[in-house]
Amino acid sequence: MPDKQITTNKTVARSAGVIGSWTMVSRVLGLIRDVISASIFGTSMVWDAFVQAFMIPNFLRRLFGEGALSAAFIPVFTDYLHKKSKDEALKLASVVISILMIVVGGVVLLSIGGISLFLEKFITGPKTELTLRLLRITLPYIIFLSAAAWAMGILNSFKHFTAPALAPVMLNICWIGSLFLLVPYFGDTPEEKIFGLAIGILLGGFLQLAVQIPGLVTRGVKFGFNPSFSHPGLKQIIYLMAPAMFGLAITQLNILIDLILANFVGYGANSTLWYGNRLVQLPLGVFAISLSTAVLPVMSEQAALNDIDKLKQTLNFTMKLVFLILIPASLGLIILRVPIIRLLFEHGKFDAESTRRTASVLLFYSLGLFAYGGVHVVVKAYYSLKDTRTPVRIGVIALISNICLNLILMQYLREGGLALATTLSSILNFTLLVFILRKKNRFLGIKRNIYFIPESVIICRDYGCCCSDVNTTTACPFNYPHKYNNLFYVLFYF
Repeated sequence: MPDKQITTNKTVARSAGVIGSWTMVSRVLGLIRDVISASIFGTSMVWDAFVQAFMIPNFLRRLFGEGALSAAFIPVFTDYLHKKSKDEALKLASVVISILMIVVGGVVLLSIGGISLFLEKFITGPKTELTLRLLRITLPYIIFLSAAAWAMGILNSFKHFTAPALAPVMLNICWIGSLFLLVPYFGDTPEEKIFGLAIGILLGGFLQLAVQIPGLVTRGVKFGFNPSFSHPGLKQIIYLMAPAMFGLAITQLNILIDLILANFVGYGANSTLWYGNRLVQLPLGVFAISLSTAVLPVMSEQAALNDIDKLKQTLNFTMKLVFLILIPASLGLIILRVPIIRLLFEHGKFDAESTRRTASVLLFYSLGLFAYGGVHVVVKAYYSLKDTRTPVRIGVIALISNICLNLILMQYLREGGLALATTLSSILNFTLLVFILRKKNRFLGIKRNIYFIPESVIICRDYGCCCSDVNTTTACPFNYPHKYNNLFYVLFYF
């Protein structure tokens, strides 16, 4: 491998290490917050309502914020940095945030108005009524998160990852703080206490933006209002963002469909899906999402310079790291799911039945951990090539399969069936993404075997798993052939 590509791989790994370190802090704090939340609210109707009120803003955040915006904004912003000038790139950033605030602010105001004027008058039921009341508080969270995603896109394009990675930590700190400082003072019943947590979420959204502002100021970003709808860079971003929004809408629709169908399973289903998903998100966020976040600016730069060979090698390197980590992690979660849940959550309102149901969900979610991580990385390759339409087409297929599988499996496995349907549709999504990327761009040659080699897990200087790629036998304590260097090695080579 050329020295320059090894340097690029080290840059990706180093950036992912920074993101992963702060993500680990965030996930640990998130685990603590979930443990405390479980002891206070358990898997009750109140927590079901809060999960829905929190997930709906997250759905909109993915559309307008860190998902679609990052996918479209970072490649175009990187183009401007390398092909035009920093001043032109920063002017584009000013235009984007101005338009973004107009659109997101309008959506939030219309949504709150619709809830107050229509939905609350015509929809009845204790859980639905509580969800709508909470939504009026949590919806403005989208405004802060969309602005924070814009800031993250700029800083990541400048290869600065610390402040954006620190942002989610602020949410968890506010969440935990509100459980102790706000929740007890909002009333005596869970229905009253939950509003203290909703306000804490809103404060956490503001701090996620605030923590990134110093980094923006240092890089000369101006915060003037500049809604220039005719800016050519904005048109390019919208052109890329529209299919990305639709693709991410499909992903989020999967989640919303799970939440809706969980209501037919009964009370506690949404809560167990929440807790099971939170445990899966720990390795996924620390490793796969961190790597995919770090690699997008690198691949976007390589695509902007038309250096496709290096882009392929970067994708290859990232995929190897993701599989090296996530496959053992998924097996660990499957084997230890009951003691993990019992140790972390079985306190207070979270009883043995809650543990049993959450363990079923965690089992089926964990089976698809490699696919969730793989999708995050492969989709970034499409985005770096400014192809946001192919993932949409594949996402539609995955959505249809998820709905069909949900309706079938929930009859037999209850909320566990919803989790299994998510896993199976994610595996289908990942398989199709890889297949089409290989067919269209000759990126992948897939060896159809999965090797489970129990001898060792090798962590080497450059790859973390591949002695032969650094052309040395002394870098690794075991002189095994390349393909035997992983405990759980999935052979995806490019």
